[in-house]
Amino acid sequence: MWSTFIIHIKRYFVALMLLVSVVSYTQSHTIECDSTKLTFDKAHVDYLKSLIERAQTAQGEDKARIEQQFFCATPDTFIGMLDLIDLESTLVYNEYKSRGNIPPPIEMIHPFVAFYSKIQSVAPESYYNKYIDFCWDGDYMADHIYAGFQIYERLESDTETFCNILLKRKDHEIKGVFHFIFDTSHPDNEFNRDIYNRLYPLINNHSQKLGRFFKESLENLIKTRRH
Repeated sequence: MWSTFIIHIKRYFVALMLLVSVVSYTQSHTIECDSTKLTFDKAHVDYLKSLIERAQTAQGEDKARIEQQFFCATPDTFIGMLDLIDLESTLVYNEYKSRGNIPPPIEMIHPFVAFYSKIQSVAPESYYNKYIDFCWDGDYMADHIYAGFQIYERLESDTETFCNILLKRKDHEIKGVFHFIFDTSHPDNEFNRDIYNRLYPLINNHSQKLGRFFKESLENLIKTRRH
């Protein structure tokens, strides 16, 4: 009986250690990126699409590696993201047109943005700084280019970590991120108000400076776009 108990304890300990190793692997890896993947051509687009497809069934370390590869192949500027999204949309349109088919409806959140916004396996300092890099000088351009590339979702779900990283950035970069979140042709809308009402208390509780920037970003947009 005692030997059976010991065996169960050992199995439990091994399972626990495996779980801890997977969790630690997927949550906080600092990685060195190979910039040669940033080719901004069809091969680049196909590579990102293949990673998204593989991630659908991947688990544990395999999924972490895929997320890290995707992170490395993502541009770190707004113009870079814009070019990549435009290229992917053009390739899809041309492919359907060549077959005589009607292109599918445009997804409100581009698949590349949707995937990046959910990455969990890259160290926060690297992940959030790149997110900030390709958002801070962003502007609304309809279709996929809106709502700060969904950056507000991570501000809500990981407020403390994200705010701490934001506070290390220059003021105009912080304001730029908040501007891009709310920027649209008619910023005084229900969608923006909902984001503001959910996020402002969280951000302001962590930093009154960030709270002030967040509030002023929406107010300034409403003021300047009012007809």
